[in-house]
Amino acid sequence: MRRREFVAVLGGMSAGRIAWSSSAVAASGVRRRLQRLLILGGTGFLGPHVVEAARRRGVSITLFNRGRTNPGLFQDTQGVEQVLGDRQLGLGALRGRTWDVVLDTSAHVPRLAREAAQLLRAAVSRYVYVSSTAVYRDRTRPIDEASPLVALPSPQDAGSERVTDVSFGPLKALCEAEVRRAFDERAWILRPGHLVGPHDPADRLTYWVARIARGGELIAPGLPGDPVQLLDVRDLAEWILDGAERSLGGTFNAVGPRSPLSMEALLETCRVAVRGHARVLWASAERLQQLGLSGKLPLWQPPHERGLAWVSGARAFAEGLHLRPLSSTARDCWQWLRSQPPERRQTLLGGLSPTEESQILASLRSRQAQR
Repeated sequence: MRRREFVAVLGGMSAGRIAWSSSAVAASGVRRRLQRLLILGGTGFLGPHVVEAARRRGVSITLFNRGRTNPGLFQDTQGVEQVLGDRQLGLGALRGRTWDVVLDTSAHVPRLAREAAQLLRAAVSRYVYVSSTAVYRDRTRPIDEASPLVALPSPQDAGSERVTDVSFGPLKALCEAEVRRAFDERAWILRPGHLVGPHDPADRLTYWVARIARGGELIAPGLPGDPVQLLDVRDLAEWILDGAERSLGGTFNAVGPRSPLSMEALLETCRVAVRGHARVLWASAERLQQLGLSGKLPLWQPPHERGLAWVSGARAFAEGLHLRPLSSTARDCWQWLRSQPPERRQTLLGGLSPTEESQILASLRSRQAQR
């Protein structure tokens, strides 16, 4: 998603200083068995993977959501309680109950984060909030947890609850501040980048494995050496549970891989995973922009947002974030897609449509013919 700028002032400190001071909380080192987990949301992409991982550990799970995303998911599933409700209308159905930890995957505006944090302040020992790397302001250079945060265009927009490409990041930053205000060192803020894996509703990595498997001429964005970052959603799910048991707190980027990954290496990994033979043609950032397709190809960051592919995950790795091989994630995405109904396999939710790809191919051939 694309976001822009804003100024967040809290207690006279800059947004960047807030991020750094909040991220300085260390783990206690004491592991406590997680018994009861509340998830606000839980039926989108990350949530179901957390539920499955928690069930394997014998955790009792309560899901609070509207029942609109993937309705029926986990219905009558042992160890999973469904509480239907719309947090826009309040969290009264949760009042008077307690859990060990709450995982908030669904707060996109500060009012909702504030209401949940205030209600649950005495009901849980730890608040885990899933934010985003979209909170960072300068996307042209490497990023770590101390990097300045993005802000809404004007202070008057602070009360707006309209989530757009421009407001998403600033609103997430404000949500983080609300959670910290209520929970202090008991708040654990996670900032994922691109999450990938089976059941991805955006088909980020799935697009590439499927497109390579189809063969023919494949359009790749930018240059072969352009950096890429992605994290298997299942690795994040396991780390959330591990960190909850260890009482982790503070602010962490949740990104992968550990070593730099190029767009060319990503596509080669996908090719090996699906045993494909597609021919890769590279379309420059300028050409994609001219055709209005610069944001259509998954996982790649255009030059003005290249910093979102240079996000440091060092703090998370030091605190136990383990990553499976990219080749394993690519194979699993491919196997999952092949298990889906024909209409799902043929209608990818990310990447270029055949028409858009033909448009780029025609443009590239035309330019080559003119040389």
